[in-house]
Amino acid sequence: MLLNNAPTATGVVTTGGLFTIKLHKMFFLLILAICLALYCRISVASEEEPFEKERLKMVDEIAEILVKNEICKEPKKGCKGVDFFAIPMSGGFYIATYGITDMVTLNEVASKVIALYASNGTIRINMYSYSITKEESESNFLFIDIPFLKLELKRN
Repeated sequence: MLLNNAPTATGVVTTGGLFTIKLHKMFFLLILAICLALYCRISVASEEEPFEKERLKMVDEIAEILVKNEICKEPKKGCKGVDFFAIPMSGGFYIATYGITDMVTLNEVASKVIALYASNGTIRINMYSYSITKEESESNFLFIDIPFLKLELKRN
């Protein structure tokens, strides 16, 4: 027997229904905004980086210097224990060399970097040279990479 004021399972009305619908819409809009932001980031990242031509030219010039100074047998190949990277950064790129300890070679690389910097009015270039190889650097996680040659070129 039911009492007159007792709620039944079908007769209970909550005010959370409208709130729940708004919450679902807000969640959907949040997911949509995240997807849109990720799409825009991927689109921008796939466009050509500023100073990309200069960075790739520098990679080729460093490879030629290494072959000329008999550190490598072929450009970008056959360089046992020697690595170098030219990585994009804000306003330019940075160069990291590993395992190149010949000061004549490093002087030639630094001269190319300085010449590129002098010819371009806005580029920023950092160069760090490490005496250890990249493998040695990665194998010892307690070792802090401290470059023995550091060159930072930027305009104010």
